[in-house]
Amino acid sequence: MKTIAALVSPITGDIVALEQVPDEAFASKAVGDGVAVKPTDKIVVSPAAGHHR
Repeated sequence: MKTIAALVSPITGDIVALEQVPDEAFASKAVGDGVAVKPTDKIVVSPAAGHHR
């Protein structure tokens, strides 16, 4: 049986391999493995209420 997980992102965008990120620390995976998100929108959401000043 396959397990399906829903991933929630705080921003809408395209998934990018870490090797494509211009920051060498991320591209070399020195800070860990994962993916990056190239934003396609200017809205970022948060699971907590707050204000940006």
